[in-house]
Amino acid sequence: DEWVKKTLDVYKDKKHITFGKSEKANIQFKENSIKKDAKWEVDIEIKKGIYEDKYIGKYKLINNIPGMYSIYNSLAIIANLINLNIPMDKILKGLENASVNGRFEEQKNPLDLKIYIDFAHNEASYRKILETGREITKGRLITVWGADTGRDKTKRAPMGKVVDEYADINLMCPCDFYDNEPFESVLNDMLEGIENPKDEKNKTFDDREEAIRYAIDIMKPEDTLFVLGKDHGRTIIKKGKEESFNERAIIQDAVRKKMAKK
Repeated sequence: DEWVKKTLDVYKDKKHITFGKSEKANIQFKENSIKKDAKWEVDIEIKKGIYEDKYIGKYKLINNIPGMYSIYNSLAIIANLINLNIPMDKILKGLENASVNGRFEEQKNPLDLKIYIDFAHNEASYRKILETGREITKGRLITVWGADTGRDKTKRAPMGKVVDEYADINLMCPCDFYDNEPFESVLNDMLEGIENPKDEKNKTFDDREEAIRYAIDIMKPEDTLFVLGKDHGRTIIKKGKEESFNERAIIQDAVRKKMAKK
């Protein structure tokens, strides 16, 4: 990577630690060893030359948060925790059980449906999440997403383009209303990124909760649902005022109602 080389040149007199898939990395992951499921497994190797001998060797890294980006994040964590002299077994155990509210957060449920909440709110984060979602999905990839009013309009179409690229069912809805901009205006911007807005895979909802409930109602066992764009808070902004809104509770209630129909 060009920027890594430039950074190393600037700090050539300092101790530096590299990680990645390159054979030259101090901490290397073996890309062909990755096992992709709810948790991703990958073989890593810590090499001689920079760490104490007790850390040198080959390990199995099990990531509780799926995705290639998550592997890189974990390697960065490993590099830092070794510098703090944390035992390797504790580091690996911590990563296997790690979770972050609102980041690829699995919503466990009685039907074992694959449902995730993520705070993704720009093109890059949408791509990382949905690219990973595509890899772990055997059936249809369903997205519930939207954009805020009174916020960066330039993000809307690029996010729509990413959703259009990866999702089999695209459910668009409002997020937070920070000003008086109508949702129709937000939606028009979102639709600019979608190649064929009239395709039956694209549906719009005036209410976010309605979109989530619809998504869960149509889910099949091998589908995956991503509910994107809200943080891990418990409110939604409507007409400039905060209202109670708990996506996790909505999801669980929708699953229970789906079970009752069987």
